[in-house]
Amino acid sequence: MKKFHNGEILATHPLFGPEESFFGSENTIVVCRINPSYRSKFIIELFKRNKLNVVELTPQEHDRLMAFIHGFYYLMNITYLETLKQEFESIKNIKNLMPTSFKNYVKSLENIFNTQDWLIEKIAYENPYIDEVVERFINILGKRRDLKRIREFLDEKVN
Repeated sequence: MKKFHNGEILATHPLFGPEESFFGSENTIVVCRINPSYRSKFIIELFKRNKLNVVELTPQEHDRLMAFIHGFYYLMNITYLETLKQEFESIKNIKNLMPTSFKNYVKSLENIFNTQDWLIEKIAYENPYIDEVVERFINILGKRRDLKRIREFLDEKVN
């Protein structure tokens, strides 16, 4: 954005989909302020007054965190689906072998593919920090992990 405009910028990243109410629902929105003035402060206060959870980050912090949270999620699931496709050619070939938890998982993956392909590719492949995340994953992959510690991490409910 700074390439095209040298004034004030308030970049926003809503962390919720279009099907959800924007205001009054305690959704989270990330904001990145460049050359801030009273205008960006006013907009941020408007978000807060309307019950949006505002998280302010630098663009670099945003991109790095999104590589772990959003980009890798897309990349990991795209890779998994491609692996299944290579082995089974069609998901119909394993339909009768799917336990309920796997059916639910596959259904949840439809959210990724409800997004336009150019955006999927941007999220999964073009984040400048995605290689760091992939490298960490590869270093952990296949090594036995302390499941109790992982379960404790997961049990710290996000809701």
